[in-house]
Amino acid sequence: MHNDDAETDALEATQVKKHLSPELLALLRKAQDEETADASTLEIVAAIARAFTDSGLLEFVYLPEDEDDERHADPDDEPVAWFAVEQVEVDAERGSVILFGDVTHVLNPPITLEGIEDDEDEDR
Repeated sequence: MHNDDAETDALEATQVKKHLSPELLALLRKAQDEETADASTLEIVAAIARAFTDSGLLEFVYLPEDEDDERHADPDDEPVAWFAVEQVEVDAERGSVILFGDVTHVLNPPITLEGIEDDEDEDR
């Protein structure tokens, strides 16, 4: 799905404000701020992600880089791979919710890890 308002605050989108409770919107705003986010916030976000996962509504695609080495959701881009989310966990050390899953299908060109730095490279 392409969002022309990708540069704006997603929590300000009309459909989000219409369908989420004020309490959930406040929680998501809290989660956006690293200083106010806490473990309880992550657990709630993980529970919501699990609900989407369990209903089969949560998938991800890997998009190829464009000529400027940027990834973005352009409706004309053909995904390289589709991922189905199978499990959602909280990673308290990283302060994030992690989505685990399986690659459901891969298109051409194949996925490679070329150009992706790992944590060890960043520490050097």
